[in-house]
Amino acid sequence: MSTARSSIALGGPATLDRLPLLLNAVAEVCEAAGADATLRHDLRLAVEEACMNVMRHAYRSGAPGELALEVTREPWQGRPAIRVTLRDRGLPFDPLAVAAPQPAEDAEHLPLGGLGVHLMRQVTDAQAYHYDVATGNHLTLVKFLTRQHGEEK
Repeated sequence: MSTARSSIALGGPATLDRLPLLLNAVAEVCEAAGADATLRHDLRLAVEEACMNVMRHAYRSGAPGELALEVTREPWQGRPAIRVTLRDRGLPFDPLAVAAPQPAEDAEHLPLGGLGVHLMRQVTDAQAYHYDVATGNHLTLVKFLTRQHGEEK
């Protein structure tokens, strides 16, 4: 019998040493949902990138701020899904407003930064962001557990 849970909420300092704990929460909910290896990989990759962005950029120099993660198996737009929401009280930043990178002739000419946000968009099925003065940044990343006819990813 599996002990995997279908919903996990964690909070604590936005420090690199906590990243494995956060990613394990994603893996546990994926396991409980019976998610395939590709879905697990893609969601883990997106969450890792989002967490790293908060850890590196959300807070000004000094002590790290807080990072909360909630991962839940629940419907999104009427479809079975795994939803991950990250909350931080760092500087307001909407990663979904970052423009998609333009094709470059070679890797040397790609701009620094912004590719992680592009990656998050590519490997998840839906994303949402909002900022609230009282609770800070809220980034939601969603992977559907089922595909609709003709849908890829």
